[in-house]
Amino acid sequence: MSVRNAIYCENIGKANGTLNCCYPGDQSSPICRSNFAADARTFADGCLHGNCLLDCQNPANIFQSIPQLTAYEGDGRGPIRRFQTCSNVPSIAGYLSQQHVLEPYVTSSIANNISSTATNDDKKKVTHAVTECLTQTCRNARNRKDCRGPCSAVNLLVNSSMPDVQGINNCLLSLCSTGYDALPYADADVVGIGVSAIATLERA
Repeated sequence: MSVRNAIYCENIGKANGTLNCCYPGDQSSPICRSNFAADARTFADGCLHGNCLLDCQNPANIFQSIPQLTAYEGDGRGPIRRFQTCSNVPSIAGYLSQQHVLEPYVTSSIANNISSTATNDDKKKVTHAVTECLTQTCRNARNRKDCRGPCSAVNLLVNSSMPDVQGINNCLLSLCSTGYDALPYADADVVGIGVSAIATLERA
């Protein structure tokens, strides 16, 4: 089965590179059950305000940290959970708009968080929000050699309103496996030679 036909895929960006997906033809699978069960956190933790189509169009909603009451308790799961959910939202919305494709328990789980009348423009905006950051991250990396291909737009999209979840996974793996090469150079006006030069001039 092709990942492009999946309703939902988990483990996006995990180190082993393997995506576990829920497919239309096997909605009784453990992957489907765990992500669309009545008590699943797929949408509760994945969409900040309960409207995934709207929440996932705003990168700030996807990538912001969850406030913590005490220091050192954060584990980074908030943005990871939201990114994983939002990366799947266009596919989920597409299946929800088709009659008699989703099992009732899946439809019930989704319908409270995603409208069955999602527009193509809604899906385009979500797709842009979850892919543009990856493309820009690679573009600003110290060494773009390893991420240039996997993180190019052509490999992150099925079309303008549908992200390629396998492509997103490949891009994340290329960024996360290259160490410092994936980081941008520091702004010389903030640290480094720019600050040193100003300090020297001020002392002169």
